[in-house]
Amino acid sequence: MASVPATVPELRRVLRRWLAHNGAVGDAAYDITIAFAEACTNAVQHAYHGGHGAIDVEAVAQEGEILITIRDYGTWKLTETGDSDDGGRGLQVMQGLMDNVEVASNVDGTEVRMRRGLDALMVPS
Repeated sequence: MASVPATVPELRRVLRRWLAHNGAVGDAAYDITIAFAEACTNAVQHAYHGGHGAIDVEAVAQEGEILITIRDYGTWKLTETGDSDDGGRGLQVMQGLMDNVEVASNVDGTEVRMRRGLDALMVPS
């Protein structure tokens, strides 16, 4: 998908439908959507420094878990201390809402992998 701000609401809508199709409901589905949107927003805002680029998104429901990967192909601007220049709390938000969040960055871009167990998400039978 194109790395532009209008992409994030569209991706959020698609994820909500996908989560519902895979049995995710209520607060947990909402939490996953917020964490996902935060990761996508970070990629859009920071990876290409206002230029154009792409982000790839993958969501998988397997073995009782939701696995989501968001990948950009840009480079994040770092401050003199080596920290990201955003000053936000996006990573803490993602970590608080998901069971596991991993961020891997290199010269080819950044990949955010998030995992959340489905136990609390499944619609009761």
